[in-house]
Amino acid sequence: MSEVDAKTGSHSETYLELSQIMQELGYGHQYFEKSTATSASAIFYKQDKFSVIESSQRCFSPEEPEFLMHCLFRLESNPAFKFVFSETHLQAEPAGIEQRIQQTNFIQEYYADQYQDVPVFIAGNFNEEYKNEPITGVMNSGFQDLYSLMQ
Repeated sequence: MSEVDAKTGSHSETYLELSQIMQELGYGHQYFEKSTATSASAIFYKQDKFSVIESSQRCFSPEEPEFLMHCLFRLESNPAFKFVFSETHLQAEPAGIEQRIQQTNFIQEYYADQYQDVPVFIAGNFNEEYKNEPITGVMNSGFQDLYSLMQ
């Protein structure tokens, strides 16, 4: 979930209310706030279906608030089955296309190095149109678009 209100700041009660409601419904969550404290991302998951083996957050660089977060999950009904669910928020400014390309390159390399034998799902705000290079670069590196697979 991208663009979640930060835990700090003027809208902090919104995320706290959301996480409480989700917890009452049986969901756990992982949360990562941008360094600017303007927004955050969260991954919610059903605790009776999945266990978090590890979670991680990576800023693309110390100077940028954009990031990549993920959880490595284990399926409770089949503990041998593991997968990564990732959430990212890339550079937003129109002039930031080169940064978005660098950020998607980082994403591709990171998962290719760290999780070769585990399915990886990437979601988030790529701040880019589907037909443009940051997205097509990810698709050309072996990732598949789930929406296209469901058609």
